[in-house]
Amino acid sequence: MISPGDNALPGQPLSLPAGQFLTQGVSSGTSPLLASVTFDLAHYHPRDFGRYSIPCPQAVRLASPKRQAEYLASRWLAGTVFARYGIPDFVLTNNADRSPCWPAGFNGSLSHSAGTAFLLADHQGRLAGCDVESWVSPQTADEITHLLMNEQEKLLLTACALPWTVAVTVLFSLKESLYKALWPVVRQYIDFMQAEITAFDPDTGQASLRLRERLGDELPQGREFPARFLRTEAQVFSWIVAG
Repeated sequence: MISPGDNALPGQPLSLPAGQFLTQGVSSGTSPLLASVTFDLAHYHPRDFGRYSIPCPQAVRLASPKRQAEYLASRWLAGTVFARYGIPDFVLTNNADRSPCWPAGFNGSLSHSAGTAFLLADHQGRLAGCDVESWVSPQTADEITHLLMNEQEKLLLTACALPWTVAVTVLFSLKESLYKALWPVVRQYIDFMQAEITAFDPDTGQASLRLRERLGDELPQGREFPARFLRTEAQVFSWIVAG
């Protein structure tokens, strides 16, 4: 399932600030709300923080221009999304564990990769995780295969019609989305092998992942998580929302 665009989700366009830094923004307009914005590092300047009325923390100010651009684009996206929920002037900050600090009553997830920021927002008390990844190289796919999947998963991906590098990237992204969704419950590192993909349909963008071991009272061994993914020419977007 490939969207018409090059590296952005399909959806209703977002109104962008003047300038050439932010290039394309879209939002699903449904709950859970999915939104993305693409940005051009070549047109980033530190003064854009002031232009967008977004504070720049000291740690970000001392970081690379790439990190600054990712931070600015993702915070602009979060502020724009939550303004639609009636929360004006929202600025996304981080908790002590570096996880995003969402408004009261909301769960969410944030990811960025290669000039794209991707956000999921949900206000129904569900676990929520999202991820965006650019296609990995054949070398990287070979290097991470044994870290990412077991033999059953490898057989499942091999049987699909996707190129191996694409299949590996999608699986990586799906597991990243799951771990982001589970983080508020487990609050600890989760290994890639602690969950496995059990269903995978590249045509519909539907998948399912299952816990291979117990991670807590709410997360017993064998619990299944339906997932979605969407491929563009440059990237894969994945997300999980589970009650």
